[in-house]
Amino acid sequence: DPSLLASGSDDTRVLVWRVPPRISADDPLRPASTTDTGHTHNIFGVVFVPRTPGEVVTCAADGEVRHHELEAQRSKLLLPTPGGGGGAFSEAPMAFKLAFLPGQPHALLCSYQDGAVRLLDLRVAAASRSADVVAQLGAGVLATSFAFHPAAPTMYALGADPDPLVRLLDLRRPSTTTADAALCFAPSHALAELSQMETPRRRWRSMRHGASGVDFSPSGVLAATYRDGPACLFDAARAAPTAWAAGEAVCCEALQLKGGHRNSRTFLKECRFLWDGRHVATGSDCGHLFVYEAYGGGDIASLLRADRHIVNCVAPHPTLPVVAASGIEHTIKLFQPVLPRPADARKADAD
Repeated sequence: DPSLLASGSDDTRVLVWRVPPRISADDPLRPASTTDTGHTHNIFGVVFVPRTPGEVVTCAADGEVRHHELEAQRSKLLLPTPGGGGGAFSEAPMAFKLAFLPGQPHALLCSYQDGAVRLLDLRVAAASRSADVVAQLGAGVLATSFAFHPAAPTMYALGADPDPLVRLLDLRRPSTTTADAALCFAPSHALAELSQMETPRRRWRSMRHGASGVDFSPSGVLAATYRDGPACLFDAARAAPTAWAAGEAVCCEALQLKGGHRNSRTFLKECRFLWDGRHVATGSDCGHLFVYEAYGGGDIASLLRADRHIVNCVAPHPTLPVVAASGIEHTIKLFQPVLPRPADARKADAD
């Protein structure tokens, strides 16, 4: 149901709202359901189960992946924290983002703090269920975000932090080495910083430009928002390597989006394409949602106040021109473009 909006929270609950076709600032939405998830730390990811109304899957800082039936208020553990432990305040990794594979409602990916991307098959009985590691980044590197290629559903772009390389990987070629990426993407300033580091350990201690969020447009343009750097667009459909870094082919031809966006205070800021890929949106430390033109010069199209502190999450409606944004506050903001009122209507109001 495209009208449903789900959000996980630091209080470990999942709230779901039903978003009408037209929204009004004078009529705040009330949650349609509230679910206690059983997580013990902050929820980082929540997705609806495809073709199964009323069910969601979550992942959190405790490292667990859990399944929830909203109407029945039932929750169950799908995958425990890798290696045991409690995630956020232990040696076990936090779970950052999850998504179902395109066209496969039984299989999902999850990215983790230990640099792994794990594939989970829900058809496997719980007693014998495990997750296959389909990608593994280097020591000290977080697997922050990923996005599936619209024209090749087995291909996905993987963001990392503090490693600035966004890697294009293939699920058909699971690997525990980053050198198996089909292609990497990084802006030239981040690649220059990467090449100056002597060893991986020293590299990650001083790097400042990891990718916190990635997304694909319907035409195959790749967006990435970088910590302590600008958001960038790469034409992944026509990309070719222009440099090499640590044995990997890297495309550095990027359009850097303009103006004021800051990404320093949190490490999982998202970026999402809007409205058939004509615009791309990302949150900022200043509390604004930056909406950029995806074509032309990468100029700011809209600057929307979405939080008093920081904006981390962006969720576009799949069919309507509505976008949700959230951050540190306890509220989610919904934005919808409106046509300017005709001059004669404004005059009638004044009279």
